[in-house]
Amino acid sequence: MAQRNRVRLDARSLFEFWSRLGEGFVHPDDREHLRPGDFATELHPVPWAGPIETADVYLLYLNPGYSPHDLPYEQTRQDFVALLRDNLAGGAPYFYLLDRFADHPGHAWASRALGKDITQDDLRRICVLQIVPYHSKGGAVARRAARRRLPSSEAIRAFVQQAVLPAARRGEVGLIVARSALLWGVSAADESPNVVVYRRAECRGAFVTPKTRGGALLRRWLSNPDARARDCIESVGTLRDRQTADEDEAAQRQHLGVADRGDGSQRRRGPFRPARRCMDGEPVLDESG
Repeated sequence: MAQRNRVRLDARSLFEFWSRLGEGFVHPDDREHLRPGDFATELHPVPWAGPIETADVYLLYLNPGYSPHDLPYEQTRQDFVALLRDNLAGGAPYFYLLDRFADHPGHAWASRALGKDITQDDLRRICVLQIVPYHSKGGAVARRAARRRLPSSEAIRAFVQQAVLPAARRGEVGLIVARSALLWGVSAADESPNVVVYRRAECRGAFVTPKTRGGALLRRWLSNPDARARDCIESVGTLRDRQTADEDEAAQRQHLGVADRGDGSQRRRGPFRPARRCMDGEPVLDESG
Protein backbone atom coordinates (compact mmCIF):
# COMPACT_ATOMS: atom_id res chain seq x y z
CA MET A 1 0.00 0.00 0.00
CA ALA A 2 1.31 3.45 -0.89
CA GLN A 3 2.33 5.63 2.02
CA ARG A 4 2.69 9.35 2.43
CA ASN A 5 3.95 11.82 4.98
CA ARG A 6 0.63 12.62 6.58
CA VAL A 7 -0.35 16.21 7.14
CA ARG A 8 -1.23 16.81 10.79
CA LEU A 9 -4.25 19.05 11.17
CA ASP A 10 -4.45 21.25 14.26
CA ALA A 11 -7.18 19.78 16.47
CA ARG A 12 -5.87 21.15 19.76
CA SER A 13 -8.91 23.36 20.31
CA LEU A 14 -11.19 20.32 19.94
CA PHE A 15 -9.10 18.24 22.32
CA GLU A 16 -9.18 21.05 24.88
CA PHE A 17 -12.93 21.46 24.46
CA TRP A 18 -13.65 17.77 25.00
CA SER A 19 -11.13 17.43 27.85
CA ARG A 20 -13.75 19.23 29.94
CA LEU A 21 -16.27 16.42 29.48
CA GLY A 22 -15.02 14.75 32.65
CA GLU A 23 -16.75 11.49 33.56
CA GLY A 24 -20.14 12.61 32.27
CA PHE A 25 -21.86 12.08 28.95
CA VAL A 26 -22.88 15.65 28.09
CA HIS A 27 -20.35 18.43 27.63
CA PRO A 28 -20.91 21.10 30.32
CA ASP A 29 -21.21 23.84 27.68
CA ASP A 30 -23.99 21.89 25.94
CA ARG A 31 -26.21 21.11 28.93
CA GLU A 32 -28.42 24.17 28.84
CA HIS A 33 -28.88 23.83 25.07
CA LEU A 34 -30.29 20.28 25.02
CA ARG A 35 -33.98 19.62 25.52
CA PRO A 36 -34.83 16.72 27.85
CA GLY A 37 -35.56 13.54 25.93
CA ASP A 38 -34.13 14.69 22.60
CA PHE A 39 -30.92 12.66 22.83
CA ALA A 40 -29.72 9.44 24.44
CA THR A 41 -27.54 11.24 26.95
CA GLU A 42 -26.79 8.04 28.85
CA LEU A 43 -24.46 7.12 25.97
CA HIS A 44 -20.97 8.44 25.38
CA PRO A 45 -20.87 11.31 22.88
CA VAL A 46 -19.11 10.72 19.57
CA PRO A 47 -18.17 14.06 17.96
CA TRP A 48 -15.81 12.17 15.67
CA ALA A 49 -14.59 8.62 15.16
CA GLY A 50 -11.08 8.11 13.90
CA PRO A 51 -7.68 9.83 13.75
CA ILE A 52 -8.90 13.41 13.57
CA GLU A 53 -5.42 14.92 13.20
CA THR A 54 -3.94 12.58 10.62
CA ALA A 55 -6.72 11.00 8.55
CA ASP A 56 -6.43 10.84 4.78
CA VAL A 57 -10.19 11.22 4.30
CA TYR A 58 -12.82 13.03 6.38
CA LEU A 59 -16.52 12.19 6.17
CA LEU A 60 -19.12 14.64 7.53
CA TYR A 61 -22.46 13.45 8.90
CA LEU A 62 -25.23 14.75 11.16
CA ASN A 63 -25.15 12.81 14.45
CA PRO A 64 -24.72 9.26 15.75
CA GLY A 65 -27.77 7.05 15.44
CA TYR A 66 -29.40 5.10 18.23
CA SER A 67 -30.05 1.42 18.87
CA PRO A 68 -31.58 -0.09 22.03
CA HIS A 69 -28.48 -2.31 22.09
CA ASP A 70 -26.10 0.65 22.45
CA LEU A 71 -26.44 1.08 26.21
CA PRO A 72 -26.06 -2.61 27.14
CA TYR A 73 -22.97 -2.70 24.93
CA GLU A 74 -21.36 0.26 26.67
CA GLN A 75 -22.27 -1.19 30.07
CA THR A 76 -20.63 -4.53 29.38
CA ARG A 77 -17.74 -3.73 27.03
CA GLN A 78 -15.30 -1.62 28.99
CA ASP A 79 -12.74 -1.99 26.21
CA PHE A 80 -15.14 -0.20 23.87
CA VAL A 81 -15.79 2.55 26.43
CA ALA A 82 -12.03 3.01 26.94
CA LEU A 83 -11.62 3.45 23.18
CA LEU A 84 -14.41 6.03 23.11
CA ARG A 85 -12.48 8.05 25.68
CA ASP A 86 -9.19 7.59 23.83
CA ASN A 87 -10.93 8.78 20.69
CA LEU A 88 -11.64 12.18 22.28
CA ALA A 89 -7.89 12.64 22.70
CA GLY A 90 -7.15 11.64 19.10
CA GLY A 91 -5.90 8.14 19.87
CA ALA A 92 -8.35 5.86 18.09
CA PRO A 93 -8.90 4.54 14.57
CA TYR A 94 -12.36 4.49 12.98
CA PHE A 95 -13.45 2.02 15.62
CA TYR A 96 -16.93 1.05 14.40
CA LEU A 97 -15.36 -1.25 11.79
CA LEU A 98 -12.77 -2.85 14.05
CA ASP A 99 -13.15 -6.62 13.94
CA ARG A 100 -13.21 -6.90 17.72
CA PHE A 101 -16.33 -4.71 17.83
CA ALA A 102 -18.17 -6.52 15.04
CA ASP A 103 -21.03 -7.17 17.48
CA HIS A 104 -21.58 -3.45 18.12
CA PRO A 105 -24.79 -2.04 16.57
CA GLY A 106 -22.77 0.56 14.67
CA HIS A 107 -20.68 -2.05 12.86
CA ALA A 108 -23.47 -3.19 10.55
CA TRP A 109 -24.34 0.40 9.59
CA ALA A 110 -20.70 1.33 8.98
CA SER A 111 -20.08 -1.75 6.87
CA ARG A 112 -23.15 -1.02 4.78
CA ALA A 113 -22.41 2.72 4.45
CA LEU A 114 -18.68 2.51 3.69
CA GLY A 115 -18.55 -0.82 1.90
CA LYS A 116 -17.22 -4.25 2.73
CA ASP A 117 -13.92 -3.65 0.95
CA ILE A 118 -12.63 -1.31 3.70
CA THR A 119 -9.76 -3.09 5.47
CA GLN A 120 -8.56 -2.94 9.06
CA ASP A 121 -5.49 -1.01 7.88
CA ASP A 122 -7.76 1.63 6.35
CA LEU A 123 -9.32 2.47 9.70
CA ARG A 124 -6.38 4.65 10.74
CA ARG A 125 -6.89 6.74 7.61
CA ILE A 126 -10.61 7.48 7.90
CA CYS A 127 -12.29 9.95 10.26
CA VAL A 128 -16.06 10.45 10.51
CA LEU A 129 -17.21 13.76 12.01
CA GLN A 130 -20.66 14.52 13.43
CA ILE A 131 -22.07 18.06 13.64
CA VAL A 132 -23.92 16.95 16.81
CA PRO A 133 -22.12 14.40 19.02
CA TYR A 134 -25.13 12.91 20.82
CA HIS A 135 -27.09 9.82 19.77
CA SER A 136 -30.72 10.10 18.67
CA LYS A 137 -33.33 8.04 16.86
CA GLY A 138 -34.03 10.74 14.27
CA GLY A 139 -32.21 13.69 12.77
CA ALA A 140 -34.72 16.48 13.45
CA VAL A 141 -33.55 17.07 17.02
CA ALA A 142 -29.92 17.15 15.91
CA ARG A 143 -30.58 19.69 13.16
CA ARG A 144 -32.48 21.86 15.61
CA ALA A 145 -29.64 21.72 18.15
CA ALA A 146 -27.00 22.56 15.54
CA ARG A 147 -29.02 25.50 14.22
CA ARG A 148 -29.31 26.85 17.75
CA ARG A 149 -25.52 27.05 17.96
CA LEU A 150 -24.88 24.09 20.21
CA PRO A 151 -21.34 24.77 21.53
CA SER A 152 -20.00 21.35 20.54
CA SER A 153 -21.41 21.88 17.03
CA GLU A 154 -19.73 25.27 16.81
CA ALA A 155 -16.42 23.74 17.89
CA ILE A 156 -16.33 20.96 15.30
CA ARG A 157 -17.71 23.18 12.52
CA ALA A 158 -14.85 25.61 13.20
CA PHE A 159 -12.37 22.75 12.87
CA VAL A 160 -13.82 21.78 9.50
CA GLN A 161 -13.85 25.36 8.24
CA GLN A 162 -10.39 26.27 9.53
CA ALA A 163 -8.50 23.02 9.07
CA VAL A 164 -10.20 20.28 7.02
CA LEU A 165 -11.70 22.26 4.15
CA PRO A 166 -8.54 24.34 3.50
CA ALA A 167 -6.42 21.17 3.59
CA ALA A 168 -8.76 19.50 1.08
CA ARG A 169 -8.52 22.52 -1.20
CA ARG A 170 -4.73 22.22 -1.08
CA GLY A 171 -4.97 18.55 -2.03
CA GLU A 172 -3.66 17.33 1.34
CA VAL A 173 -6.77 15.34 2.38
CA GLY A 174 -10.06 14.17 0.93
CA LEU A 175 -13.38 15.52 2.21
CA ILE A 176 -16.82 13.96 1.73
CA VAL A 177 -19.82 15.91 3.02
CA ALA A 178 -22.34 13.08 3.16
CA ARG A 179 -25.06 14.87 5.15
CA SER A 180 -26.08 18.27 6.49
CA ALA A 181 -23.86 20.35 4.22
CA LEU A 182 -25.61 23.59 5.17
CA LEU A 183 -25.07 22.95 8.87
CA TRP A 184 -21.39 22.33 8.18
CA GLY A 185 -21.18 25.59 6.26
CA VAL A 186 -20.29 23.82 3.01
CA SER A 187 -22.09 24.07 -0.34
CA ALA A 188 -21.88 22.56 -3.80
CA ALA A 189 -19.76 25.56 -4.77
CA ASP A 190 -17.00 24.15 -2.54
CA GLU A 191 -16.66 20.99 -4.61
CA SER A 192 -13.26 20.25 -6.09
CA PRO A 193 -11.36 17.10 -7.08
CA ASN A 194 -10.76 16.47 -3.37
CA VAL A 195 -14.13 17.65 -2.03
CA VAL A 196 -17.46 15.92 -2.69
CA VAL A 197 -20.68 17.45 -1.35
CA TYR A 198 -23.68 15.12 -1.48
CA ARG A 199 -26.94 16.54 -2.75
CA ARG A 200 -30.45 15.40 -3.56
CA ALA A 201 -30.90 11.63 -3.40
CA GLU A 202 -27.26 11.06 -2.44
CA CYS A 203 -27.83 12.15 1.14
CA ARG A 204 -30.70 9.72 1.71
CA GLY A 205 -28.42 6.79 2.46
CA ALA A 206 -25.22 8.86 2.57
CA PHE A 207 -23.34 5.83 1.26
CA VAL A 208 -19.66 5.99 0.35
CA THR A 209 -19.57 2.58 -1.30
CA PRO A 210 -17.50 2.00 -4.46
CA LYS A 211 -20.07 3.16 -7.03
CA THR A 212 -20.86 6.48 -5.29
CA ARG A 213 -19.08 9.79 -5.85
CA GLY A 214 -17.90 9.87 -2.26
CA GLY A 215 -16.85 6.24 -2.39
CA ALA A 216 -14.73 6.89 -5.47
CA LEU A 217 -12.96 9.74 -3.68
CA LEU A 218 -12.49 7.65 -0.54
CA ARG A 219 -10.91 4.78 -2.44
CA ARG A 220 -8.71 7.07 -4.51
CA TRP A 221 -7.19 8.40 -1.31
CA LEU A 222 -6.89 5.00 0.32
CA SER A 223 -5.19 3.50 -2.73
CA ASN A 224 -3.18 6.57 -3.72
CA PRO A 225 -2.64 8.80 -0.69
CA ASP A 226 -0.36 11.15 -2.65
CA ALA A 227 -3.27 12.19 -4.89
CA ARG A 228 -3.30 15.89 -5.57
CA ALA A 229 -5.76 18.13 -7.35
CA ARG A 230 -3.52 18.55 -10.39
CA ASP A 231 -3.38 14.77 -10.85
CA CYS A 232 -7.14 14.24 -10.83
CA ILE A 233 -9.48 13.75 -13.75
CA GLU A 234 -12.80 15.20 -12.71
CA SER A 235 -15.76 12.84 -13.01
CA VAL A 236 -18.68 13.98 -15.14
CA GLY A 237 -21.12 15.79 -12.90
CA THR A 238 -18.71 16.15 -9.97
CA LEU A 239 -18.12 19.85 -10.53
CA ARG A 240 -20.68 22.34 -11.77
CA ASP A 241 -20.32 25.96 -12.68
CA ARG A 242 -20.76 28.52 -9.89
CA GLN A 243 -24.12 29.76 -11.11
CA THR A 244 -25.69 26.29 -11.06
CA ALA A 245 -24.20 25.59 -7.62
CA ASP A 246 -25.64 28.83 -6.28
CA GLU A 247 -29.06 27.97 -7.68
CA ASP A 248 -29.02 24.54 -6.01
CA GLU A 249 -27.88 26.13 -2.75
CA ALA A 250 -30.75 28.60 -2.83
CA ALA A 251 -33.19 25.80 -3.55
CA GLN A 252 -31.93 23.74 -0.62
CA ARG A 253 -32.28 26.73 1.68
CA GLN A 254 -35.86 27.14 0.54
CA HIS A 255 -36.64 23.59 1.55
CA LEU A 256 -34.85 23.92 4.86
CA GLY A 257 -36.96 27.00 5.54
CA VAL A 258 -40.10 24.95 4.98
CA ALA A 259 -38.89 22.23 7.34
CA ASP A 260 -38.04 24.84 9.98
CA ARG A 261 -41.70 25.74 10.45
CA GLY A 262 -41.85 22.96 12.99
CA ASP A 263 -45.52 22.05 12.46
CA GLY A 264 -44.86 19.23 10.01
CA SER A 265 -46.63 21.01 7.15
CA GLN A 266 -45.17 21.81 3.76
CA ARG A 267 -45.87 24.61 1.32
CA ARG A 268 -45.20 24.43 -2.39
CA ARG A 269 -42.75 27.07 -3.54
CA GLY A 270 -42.08 27.86 -7.16
CA PRO A 271 -41.50 24.76 -9.28
CA PHE A 272 -40.61 22.51 -6.33
CA ARG A 273 -42.73 19.67 -4.99
CA PRO A 274 -42.92 18.95 -1.26
CA ALA A 275 -39.57 17.86 0.08
CA ARG A 276 -38.82 14.19 0.58
CA ARG A 277 -36.64 13.36 3.53
CA CYS A 278 -33.47 11.40 4.01
CA MET A 279 -33.12 8.63 6.56
CA ASP A 280 -31.97 11.19 9.13
CA GLY A 281 -34.75 13.65 8.27
CA GLU A 282 -32.62 15.76 5.94
CA PRO A 283 -34.78 17.41 3.25
CA VAL A 284 -34.06 16.23 -0.28
CA LEU A 285 -34.95 18.09 -3.42
CA ASP A 286 -37.47 16.21 -5.53
CA GLU A 287 -35.62 14.96 -8.59
CA SER A 288 -38.60 15.79 -10.80
CA GLY A 289 -39.05 19.26 -9.37
